[in-house]
Amino acid sequence: MDSVKIKEKGFASKIGFIFAAAGSAIGLGNIWRFPWQVSKYGGGAFVLVYLLMVLFLGATVMIAEIALGRVTRGSVVDAYERGGKGMKWIGLLAVAVPFFITAYYTVIGGWSTKYTLNYIFEANFAAAGAGDYFGNFITSSYFAPIMSLVFMVITIYIVAKGVDKGIEKASKFLLPTLFIMLLFLAIYALALPTKPGAQGAGAGVKYYIGSFDFKALGWNGVVAAMSQSFFSLSLGMGIMVAYGSYTGKKMDLGKSALTVVGLDTFFALVSGLIIFPTIFAIDPTLVSDASGPGLIFIVLPTLFAQMPGGQFFGFLFFLLVAFAALTSLISLLEVVSQYTIKRLNWNRKKATWVFGLILGILSMFISLSFSPVSGFMLAGKVDLLTYFDEITNQILMPIVAFGSVLTVGWLIKKSDLYQMFESSQTNISKKKWVQETWYYLTKFIAPILIAIVLIMGIYGSFQANTNPSSDFYEFSITYGVVLIGALIFVVVAALGNIYLDSKKMQDILAKAKAAKGKEGDEDYQYDPLEDVDDEVEEVSTDAENEDN
Repeated sequence: MDSVKIKEKGFASKIGFIFAAAGSAIGLGNIWRFPWQVSKYGGGAFVLVYLLMVLFLGATVMIAEIALGRVTRGSVVDAYERGGKGMKWIGLLAVAVPFFITAYYTVIGGWSTKYTLNYIFEANFAAAGAGDYFGNFITSSYFAPIMSLVFMVITIYIVAKGVDKGIEKASKFLLPTLFIMLLFLAIYALALPTKPGAQGAGAGVKYYIGSFDFKALGWNGVVAAMSQSFFSLSLGMGIMVAYGSYTGKKMDLGKSALTVVGLDTFFALVSGLIIFPTIFAIDPTLVSDASGPGLIFIVLPTLFAQMPGGQFFGFLFFLLVAFAALTSLISLLEVVSQYTIKRLNWNRKKATWVFGLILGILSMFISLSFSPVSGFMLAGKVDLLTYFDEITNQILMPIVAFGSVLTVGWLIKKSDLYQMFESSQTNISKKKWVQETWYYLTKFIAPILIAIVLIMGIYGSFQANTNPSSDFYEFSITYGVVLIGALIFVVVAALGNIYLDSKKMQDILAKAKAAKGKEGDEDYQYDPLEDVDDEVEEVSTDAENEDN
């Protein structure tokens, strides 16, 4: 008895795709990284450069990755393999990146969930010292890894329900809710009364975006804007490639990508209107700590404990953080699930729950690594969250994105890409100059900018981990171990490419597929060409010389 194929539906609507893609882009970096960079690098000057980089780098690469998924119609690994000969190893890296990001992002999602619950059941938890509470929570409490696993189970449940009934449905609820909470919190923060000795919410706005200081911007600010535009949009993670495989041919990729970019930028900008007015209305001396996890879990709880309505404000803020983490995790887990469905011929529920729980367990070990006595710190110095964050963000993501623009700009036929734009329902994408501009940005400009992001990211990390009092040994175990880890991932991906193409592996998969057929298994076999809508047609690539 032959196995029965069950169609995995793609996005049911354009708005569903936009919400899901925007949900993947909007994350913790918008809240704890972008506002701090704006305030550090010249306020409005940084915003102006950032917007330019979003257009020339962010939107360009996003359209390229969505196009790669839509043109090739396969899992992330299949997309790179079909896009160009010898590119499968990039696809394997594109699956490894979200795998490890999911593992450590879940930890932060668990932290934010715990803090959300704190503001319901333990409102005064930060009164005795938010820093001490946070330190004790992540280093000596087994509740932190449990919360990580709970957060992962919620993510698994949504992704296991499928693209249209799970991811799209959840995104249509979570994203509008995120923006409602965001706007409410911003209005509340701007209206806060000034505490004696503070400067007021207006001073916070001025500190944030009230100046155009190009001297403060400098070259470092330009590179920071370039990096932020890249990392903020979930590029180099395989997410947009996976989502692109679920889109119908009438969707306007350019317009949709620009909408996602606009939503992501709006969220980041408004996040700063929550953070800095709150700090300057309560305690301006804390502004120097206004970045990273310290901002979210130490500075802001300290402020909430001193402000009117702080319990409700804190609850809503950490619910916002948890929702932002969840929308990103949904997209990250989907990349891993999609590849597993295709490669192992598993159904969606099995693939999602098995690998989701593996990631949940891994996230518990990452959470435990913050304890100095856990034995999970690398070389006794680097916690696993920092380790995987450095490897994926500074090294692997730029490599994957470089592979994306290389595949789309140099290996896939230009005519196939242009035909994709011609089939859209809006006239702007059909204009020749629009298509030519995007194509040459993808082919020539984006690779250069991505290379700068990669090189400067590594160089910046060297600077951050080196100081006059440090010897070479101290440096080597703080960042050298990261570079070694990244190299190992690249080598493993290349070897995995060889193994997956081997006759032995192909025979194993063929036997497994035949066994399923004999058992009458109703698990579907992933085929994006059938997954989207009836109007979708396969597009040829240089690797597959088939005409529409």
